[in-house]
Amino acid sequence: MTQPFREIQKERICPCGSGLSYGSCCRPRGIKWGTNAEGSLVKQIKLSDDTAEMLEEHLKQLEQDLGRPLQDDDLLFPELAAMDEDELTATIIKHLTGAGIDTAFIYAFQQTGLLITEENQERVPNADRSLWDQAVADYRAMQN
Repeated sequence: MTQPFREIQKERICPCGSGLSYGSCCRPRGIKWGTNAEGSLVKQIKLSDDTAEMLEEHLKQLEQDLGRPLQDDDLLFPELAAMDEDELTATIIKHLTGAGIDTAFIYAFQQTGLLITEENQERVPNADRSLWDQAVADYRAMQN
């Protein structure tokens, strides 16, 4: 189920919006930008070992549930397919709250659509990280 990917040239301005060259911005941090088979710009971020292991377990369970190997057009999270964006966001917020996540981070997720953690922060483009940091700061300022 691997999709064709052609990495952009490192001299190109980074698509993350930082204004820096790709070779000195996202690429050294393991964030790859390129084009897919349709020519659309896509971002690839290496999963942590723990996340990759959890995803692999999920895929095995999904194959077992389907009773066959996965195909290219299979949904990896079919239970989410019926949800609209608002319902999905509400579900994520419910789980973040239940897990005791800092309310400033939940607010930042609501404002940016990002979930930045200590584990993934080095893989997040600078422009996205700036948006996240500003949302966290805004929430903390509203609380004072």
